[in-house]
Amino acid sequence: ARYMRWSRGRPPTFPPHTSSYATRQPGLLHLALRVGSRLDDVFFTDAPGEWFTEWAKAEDSNAAEGARWIAKRADLFMLFVDSARLAEPATRGEARSQYQLLVERCGSVIGDRPVVMIRTKCDVAVPEAVTTFLRERQAAFLPNATWHEVTKDQPSEVLTAMTSAIDLVVRPPLTREPRPLFPVTSPSDPFLSFRSPS
Repeated sequence: ARYMRWSRGRPPTFPPHTSSYATRQPGLLHLALRVGSRLDDVFFTDAPGEWFTEWAKAEDSNAAEGARWIAKRADLFMLFVDSARLAEPATRGEARSQYQLLVERCGSVIGDRPVVMIRTKCDVAVPEAVTTFLRERQAAFLPNATWHEVTKDQPSEVLTAMTSAIDLVVRPPLTREPRPLFPVTSPSDPFLSFRSPS
C-alpha cells in the first residue's frame, strides 16, 4: 500500500519484487463485495514466486510451505506468464521449464477449481513456437482455464482479466461451502499476521 500512495508530489510507483526471505508472509488483500443483502469476502494473496517455483519442482519441499498452504485453501488461481522472459533468448528456456512444471503441478492439485491464465506484457513479441507450447501445456493440464493477454498500455484488458477472475469466485453458487479462511485456534500461524497499510 505504501507504494500506491501519492506522497508530497511523488506519484504512486510499482511495488518491488515480492521477496522470499525466511520469515516472509504473504500479503492479503481483502475485498468485501455486497450485492443487495449478499456479502462476499474475497482475499487475494501476494506470495513470492519462488515459493511456487519450489512447489512446482517438489511438492513437499520445505521452501514451498507457503505455496502448499495457498494451494490447499484457494478457491481460484491466477497464473501469470511473463512475455518478456519468454521473448529473451537468455531466459526463455528457464521460463518455459518453470511454466511447464507449474502448470503440471497445478493440474495435479487444483481439481475443478477455476484457473485464470494471464500473459503479461503481451506487446512483447514472443516466438510463435513458444506461445503454441504455452497453450498446449495449458490445454493438457488445465483444460478449463480461461486465458487473458494484458499489457500496461491497455488497462481495460487488465481490468477485464481481474473482474472475470473475481466473477468466477463470487458468482453464485460459490464453488465451495463458505468456511473460515484462518484457523482461529492457531494465533502463532504467520498467515494471521495483520499488517495495516497505515
